[in-house]
Amino acid sequence: MLVLADDSNQRTIYDVVAPHQNVIDNYYLLGGTNVIGEQTVNVLKEIFGEKK
Repeated sequence: MLVLADDSNQRTIYDVVAPHQNVIDNYYLLGGTNVIGEQTVNVLKEIFGEKK
């Protein structure tokens, strides 16, 4: 699954990623925090915890 998200709206993460969190083994932040905003990273940490 490829999800495009930015700091202006994390609805995609909550609506698409969160319901499938139990079947997602890994996720990757392409470009890291230089490309993906801190707010988006924090939402992913909220959903998956720090373990991913």
